[in-house]
Parts: sequence; structure tokens; C-alpha cells
Amino acid sequence: MAGFVAEYGAIILKAVGETLVMVVLSTGFGYLLGIPLGVVAYITDHGSISENRVVNTVVGFIGPEYLYDSRQVIRAGLEDHFMGKLTG
Repeated sequence: MAGFVAEYGAIILKAVGETLVMVVLSTGFGYLLGIPLGVVAYITDHGSISENRVVNTVVGFIGPEYLYDSRQVIRAGLEDHFMGKLTG
């Protein structure tokens, strides 16, 4: 075990550090884009503060997915499952 740590310890430590950097950067990027898109999607939704169908459609297409009822949740889950199986 000591030989393994001596040989590969530095490589593993470097890989863990790089992984943490990637996770933090991608999470921050997701928050920076996702939260504003989610707010705009909510505000421009039907029956909301500032109803705007065009803006809501565009933001809904590129932004976060939100579902209205349990049937849509099931359908989205099945789509994700089958696309995962299809693409590997």
C-alpha cells in the first residue's frame, strides 16, 4: 500500500484537485446562467407578472425545464431514460 501511495499519490491528488476545479466552475457557470433564465421564464409565464409568450418560449427553450403536472414529469423522465440508453 505504501508503494502505491508513493508512486501514484501525487497523480491522484492532482486529479482530485482538477476535478474539484471543474465541478466548482461548472456549478458557478450553471448558477450564473440558470437562475436568471429561470426568473425570466417565471416572470414571463402565462398569468404571471409580465406575461410575454415570445420571450417565455425562447427562454423556456434554451433555459431551465419546468413541468406543469405529474404526466409531464413522467414523460420527461422517460425521455431522459430512453435518450440515455440510446446515446450510451
